[in-house]
Amino acid sequence: MIGYGKTLHYCLRNTSELMQSEGYDPISAVITAIDRNFQLPFAGKVLFDKSKDAAKRTLVQFVQKNEEDMNRIKEVESRLEFPIQRATITGKVDVILHENGKLEVRDYKTSDEVTTLKESSMQVQLYSLGLNMIKHPVEKGSIAYLDNGDVKEVTVDEGKLLKAKSVAEEQIGAIQDKKFDPKISDFCLKCDFKTICRWCKNNDD
Repeated sequence: MIGYGKTLHYCLRNTSELMQSEGYDPISAVITAIDRNFQLPFAGKVLFDKSKDAAKRTLVQFVQKNEEDMNRIKEVESRLEFPIQRATITGKVDVILHENGKLEVRDYKTSDEVTTLKESSMQVQLYSLGLNMIKHPVEKGSIAYLDNGDVKEVTVDEGKLLKAKSVAEEQIGAIQDKKFDPKISDFCLKCDFKTICRWCKNNDD
């Protein structure tokens, strides 16, 4: 299943492109995007076919639940770079929505089992900070979960963005000082690397 999340993201990106450039409706755009682009290079045929069908159900359900938002898409996978504390933060905004001239940064997540809501929110806040710095003011932020179609709002007011910047500066400083102290939490149990992580192995209790 390696690459499943990435291929969902790419198919959703292509869905947006088909809607904007070729006039597809959301459902037919999703089906076309998956039929053309779904990839799972390490899966055998049986797993590939099952995964492709699951992806189609997941994304069709998602666009049905969020059809209005699909029609508000301004840009997809917009690359972003901006400086913070003698470093450069780079990223790729999954989607920028717009309505009446107001911008919303949205990040897609396959589910809530890979990153915490707090981590995902900081990602959206840093993207918003970067866009604000290049004179593209962001008024809303959100995280959309592809597995169930839910959308959670992320606060992107000045206070939250300054807090996100402060946390990023602290983390950048730790990297520059070569300090990599582990931050063990309950979420470690969901990590793909827990079986080879020395910290998880030493903290099985």
